[in-house]
Amino acid sequence: MKINKPKIKITSEFKFSDILLDNEFCNFEINENPLNKIVISNTTIDSCIFNNINFDLVEFEDVEFLDVVFNNKYISRVEFNNCKMTGVSFIDCSLKDVFFDNSSCEYINFSGSNISNVKINSSFLKESSFNECFVKNMEITDNNFSFSRFSNTNLKEIDFRSNDMCGIIFDNYSLKGIKVDTFQCKYLVSNLGVVVED
Repeated sequence: MKINKPKIKITSEFKFSDILLDNEFCNFEINENPLNKIVISNTTIDSCIFNNINFDLVEFEDVEFLDVVFNNKYISRVEFNNCKMTGVSFIDCSLKDVFFDNSSCEYINFSGSNISNVKINSSFLKESSFNECFVKNMEITDNNFSFSRFSNTNLKEIDFRSNDMCGIIFDNYSLKGIKVDTFQCKYLVSNLGVVVED
């Protein structure tokens, strides 16, 4: 499966204060944490890179993320509500107490991430990647994981029963111990080349 990577154009380095003053959220790179709490609202963040940023002082409201990269980051106590996050990369990220709700997360990449106390609800995660993740306490409900990939990720006790799993790919390690319903079980078994007949 090919995952489309974020399309990052030539970027200039800015501080949070700079982009808020100019109201520009396109083609920038941020390497410094904000000094005070800031709110970014009603905009699209496009072709941007966040390096080593602690988002405890950043609040996003009605923000769309397109072609965004978060590098070497720790994200804690953050909610993504009704966000468009197509192509967002959380590679090698630590996420703790994070909530994704009713968001468009197509091609989102969590590979190499440490995921702890994360809830994903009613979101679109088509062709997302969860490769070599450490997962502790993740709750997923009513999401679309079609054609997503899970490999070398311990998903024991993760409940997939309310989620769309069409075309989803698991390796044997990731598949072990997940919870699925009868229909999903037949689908997963057929993906292994087993013919299911009633």
